[in-house]
Amino acid sequence: MKQLFLLLLFINVVYFFWGMTVNEAQESQVRQEPLYDQKELEVLELLSKDESTQKLSEQKSMEVVPEGMEQYTCYVVGGFGSKNSASQLKDNIKKIFLHVPVVISRLEQEYWVVYPSTGDWNHSLENVKMLKIKGVTDLWLVPKGQDKGVVSLGLFKTLSRAESKLEELKKKTVNAAILNREKVSYGVKVETNDGVEAIQSFLDTQVISLENSIRKIAC
Repeated sequence: MKQLFLLLLFINVVYFFWGMTVNEAQESQVRQEPLYDQKELEVLELLSKDESTQKLSEQKSMEVVPEGMEQYTCYVVGGFGSKNSASQLKDNIKKIFLHVPVVISRLEQEYWVVYPSTGDWNHSLENVKMLKIKGVTDLWLVPKGQDKGVVSLGLFKTLSRAESKLEELKKKTVNAAILNREKVSYGVKVETNDGVEAIQSFLDTQVISLENSIRKIAC
């Protein structure tokens, strides 16, 4: 009886270790199975810088603009000294193009050499006589506006030229000054998908004098 009990115990121990070995083998097999389909795996290849740039350009060239969305280009037409002049062009060009606002075409810095005014017109007239006696003949007395009575001695696009004029006047014992001014020009913004030719064709039929031309801008 004792021998039978020991035999059964031995069989159970052998069976226990055999079962553990089988389970470990199955778990190992599951862990080693790939999580992807090797047949469908995409092969990656390294590209040089030139090749990658070329492929990117090809992709962009293949991009299609969605139907119903048009590509517009924007231009500013004219470079007028006043908004009123630009508005005249706007009134005519809006018959052909939609949404044509008046915008600032350019903003430039200028340097104005002046002999200041005291606010007395008669004194300004005396200043003109004094300047001419000292040999300053290239001048203009501002007759009206906020600068009335100021004697203009030159308007320059660069500070260096204005300073040169100032030194020249100092040699004649003329104490002039430099005023910074902003020169604003106005134009009309036009959005079109017909190119600049459509704008030029319209302008050719107009009698308005354009102080500059057509310039492409960001929309």
